[in-house]
Amino acid sequence: KVWLADITTIPTGEGWLYLAVVLDLPSRKVVGWAMRDTLAQELTLTALRMAITSRRPGPGLLHHADRGSQYAAHDDRRLLAKHGMRCSMSRKGDCWDSAPMESFFGSLKTELEEDRPCPTRQDARSALFAFIEGFYNQQRLHSAIGYKASTEMEQLAAAAWAVTRVHSNRGRPPSSTRATVDWVQALCPKGVSSSRAVSARANAAWARPSSARSCSTSNAGWCAARPAAPPARKGRVGSVGTEAGL
Repeated sequence: KVWLADITTIPTGEGWLYLAVVLDLPSRKVVGWAMRDTLAQELTLTALRMAITSRRPGPGLLHHADRGSQYAAHDDRRLLAKHGMRCSMSRKGDCWDSAPMESFFGSLKTELEEDRPCPTRQDARSALFAFIEGFYNQQRLHSAIGYKASTEMEQLAAAAWAVTRVHSNRGRPPSSTRATVDWVQALCPKGVSSSRAVSARANAAWARPSSARSCSTSNAGWCAARPAAPPARKGRVGSVGTEAGL
């Protein structure tokens, strides 16, 4: 589990508006954000608290940010330690360590038409809220996760977790989250409505005679009779050196 955090500026007719964001790397979902007129420490703390409150992460989550003073501050480090998060920071002057976050900021500013700034900071706040919560998290497709929306990706991951738990005693389950998501998509090519629906389809597949289940797997790790376990896929985040699991 990896979160990326960073700050960007939004121009308005009244001056700069500062936006702090916390991005969930596996789903590309914005899980925390905050806006202020200044670069005060509370800007990043508010975004991080929002992410913690909405997601309730377990210990061991990797929080990656740049070397900005807000992220190096004692208050920010104490909040991470309080919730068992590991702190990671980019190399000096290296924005590529947070490439997915930079990509998000690029999409935001392009799709909000930054060349025509909002007349007031309040107008910018309203536009940013609508973009993040109404469009980016719910509808926008992301090439990094197979051209799915963030919400859809999380539904698939949740269903995959449920199926893995149900069937872990019947054979080797998929060995990574991405592989399990592919497995669930093969079960429900028309979309996931609930983990119960996925489990029902998985039960039907597993209930077939063993002779019907013995077939070669496709590139997606699936045969017509039974979901198979694709190989694990791992990834890294910049120079962090920690396996992200996706």
